[in-house]
Amino acid sequence: MTKKTVQGIAAGIILATSIFAFMYFFQTTQAEIEQEDMEIPEIELSSEEMMDILKDQGFIILEEDEYQLLLKGKDEATSKDDEDMELEQQPHTIHYTIIEIQSGMSSTEVANYLEKVNVLENTDAFLEFLRDNDLTHHIKAGEFELNSTMTIEEIALEITQ
Repeated sequence: MTKKTVQGIAAGIILATSIFAFMYFFQTTQAEIEQEDMEIPEIELSSEEMMDILKDQGFIILEEDEYQLLLKGKDEATSKDDEDMELEQQPHTIHYTIIEIQSGMSSTEVANYLEKVNVLENTDAFLEFLRDNDLTHHIKAGEFELNSTMTIEEIALEITQ
């Protein structure tokens, strides 16, 4: 094949590709023509008529405030379910212990020990309760039977009486 023959074939391929591209991108199909010719009738419906049609088809119509109320209830139910699942997943172990408070122990030492033996979860709240009720200097020396189900108030009363 000569150089001119190859150039002629290449020019023919380019011309054929150009014609196909033009036809593909710029010519409308018969379906598009039929769709353009088709007229869509405009129907004017009142709000009540639209709601009746939607209700007949099984839809539920809500006012904005009803919708917001439902969303709020859903969020509350979801958060409560999440809390319930967390509580169910955590095994509830009750820790019983007999502690011996020695004479001269500070309220901070007692609180830290109670946290160490899993009777208290929050030493700061316990110490704050003792301070608020002026019980920090009324802790008695001795042995006390405590458990993790007791409230901060119950623990404080037990060790200060």
